[in-house]
Amino acid sequence: MNKQFLREFVDTIQKYENKEDVIYSIVRFIRDQTKAFSIAIRIQDGEDFPYYSTMGFSDKFVKMENFLCCRDEKGVIIRDKCNKAKLDCMCGTLLNKCIPEEKQCLKCYTENGGFWTNSVQTLIDETEGQVGVSNVRGTCITSGYKSMAIIPIPLKGENIGLIQVNDFEENRFSEEMIENIEELATMIGCVIGHLDTQENLKKEKKALVKENLKLIVKDLKSMSESILKKNGNWNLETK
Repeated sequence: MNKQFLREFVDTIQKYENKEDVIYSIVRFIRDQTKAFSIAIRIQDGEDFPYYSTMGFSDKFVKMENFLCCRDEKGVIIRDKCNKAKLDCMCGTLLNKCIPEEKQCLKCYTENGGFWTNSVQTLIDETEGQVGVSNVRGTCITSGYKSMAIIPIPLKGENIGLIQVNDFEENRFSEEMIENIEELATMIGCVIGHLDTQENLKKEKKALVKENLKLIVKDLKSMSESILKKNGNWNLETK
């Protein structure tokens, strides 16, 4: 990643404070840098990884693809042998790090566990659709996207989200661009971790203030009762 790219990224995120604005600014930054039509960031929420911020994807697409957890006919989450929620499609495969070893040598996968192709149809033809993905939904393909990049967002050895970059034209990516996005993903993971820590601290502080107020009210009531007793006015009921 060159210094200019890094400088522009830092300049972009430091303008905002809350998580929603920061993530949206990152989505916009990636779109400006890649010139791709559709950009999205998924962030883990419980066992699923819904879209946190999108740009260029239709409302219909986002609604269809928002959640990744596999569910049975009754809507119950399907789990693996380790009781971990199974995730659909390429996004789920990458997030769960479930690419079969014999598939990892394919050029569409990066050493860091990402996926990209400049031609979805060519990839399907060359691999006969066997790219190590289970429960393929195919929404990206039926929506007309031809160039696709899906890059996991890591934090402390786990994937906490991913960056999705799609375009309706072929040959939109270069190896350098994908490397930049992967490096960006690592920094985004740190940013999200920091924002979540700050948010948790705010919640803890708010809870502490609330608890302290309860203690203050309790102490004031006790002091009031003592004063009333001392002044012989304890016949007055306090509530």
